[in-house]
Amino acid sequence: MTPATLQALLQAAADRKPVAFAKRLPDGAEFLLPHPGAPPTVNAAGREALQADKTGTQGIGAETWFIEARNPLPRLVIIGAVHIAQSLVTMARIAGFAVTVVDPRRAFGTADRFPGVELLNEWPDTALEALRLDARTAIVTLGHDPRLDDPALSRALRSEAFYIGALGSRKTHATRLGRLAALGHTEAALSRIRGPAGLNIGAVSAPEIAVSIIAEIVAARRNGALALPTPAALVLAAGSSSRMGPHNKLLTPMPDGRTMIAQTVDNVLASTASPVIVVTGHDDADIRKALADKPVTFVHAVNYADGMAASLRTGIASLPPGTGAVLICLGDMPLVEPPVLKRIIAAYNPMDGREIVLPCFAGQRGNPMLWGNRFFPELLKLDGDTGARQILQRHMEFVAEVPVATDSVLRDFDTPASLAGLAR
Repeated sequence: MTPATLQALLQAAADRKPVAFAKRLPDGAEFLLPHPGAPPTVNAAGREALQADKTGTQGIGAETWFIEARNPLPRLVIIGAVHIAQSLVTMARIAGFAVTVVDPRRAFGTADRFPGVELLNEWPDTALEALRLDARTAIVTLGHDPRLDDPALSRALRSEAFYIGALGSRKTHATRLGRLAALGHTEAALSRIRGPAGLNIGAVSAPEIAVSIIAEIVAARRNGALALPTPAALVLAAGSSSRMGPHNKLLTPMPDGRTMIAQTVDNVLASTASPVIVVTGHDDADIRKALADKPVTFVHAVNYADGMAASLRTGIASLPPGTGAVLICLGDMPLVEPPVLKRIIAAYNPMDGREIVLPCFAGQRGNPMLWGNRFFPELLKLDGDTGARQILQRHMEFVAEVPVATDSVLRDFDTPASLAGLAR
């Protein structure tokens, strides 16, 4: 290795910049990848080595290259030098993370409590500016203090950090998300925050909570198998919209020319739900025609005139075997955009007891709602023109509310006046 290459490697390490060292065998030509002078195939091999964190010799074309991945250590930044942080520091270092603890309260962030750990007795916004959060950084707030948590999370959301977690109850987290939304963070950005942080393993003590957090961080880093199955989506489009007169509101043109049902379905298709199943009834042929170019599955509710419950039963019965959860969407809610839908889906976690998820705006619960499959038998027993909220009341311990910054989750269109307002 030449002195120039060595100096460049040291500088990259100081800057936490991932580089790959490549040496051609046997003539010894070397590069730090990516490099404009290296063959494109070698630069590509360097990218793959960095992504896989893998070092070794490989054949590239007719040549043999030694490629060494020089990634910076994965890093955990802990906000709040509290009791749980002491256990989390130990576990994170065992797992191979460089650890930094940030807390402006000098009585908490002391070398006696955190021996051998980088301590920054500064406010989070100042500390994180200097740390330059990157794609190999995890950050978790433990302080339960908005003065510490909010600026840290706000800055983390503007970074490439692979994990952002915040300790606290669901109620605390909902309030926290509201504050962050007021700071201008979008629904899509807020969905990155794992809150409450940690896997639901029934942890009680500080070391147990630390175990749950480091396990979730490792799973996020390694794209572990803790990822949940993709939920399906039902779009209920069977109603006769009798209050609207002879015209089916779902076929009303929107300002951009799409029909209401097409706009609703496009939003659902842009979420992470799959498959998307449309339940038809009244005006079945016209609804199918309006969605002819959409990658959806249709199912017809023969007894749709009996009420919404009939559509729900038909939709639930049509779900593929093994479906873990379903997002139930109303066809006349075209203003609920994909980021909101994605946040609802992201909040579902049966391991954490969040098996019924619904959006909430200004304290009011809205739609769509996501249901775990343990509730499918009860949904199949619904009757009349009622939705699933009667089941909701029986299982409040499984409910997770997702605060959203838009009233779209409350707005459906059941009267000519509301429809005229939408068209404008």
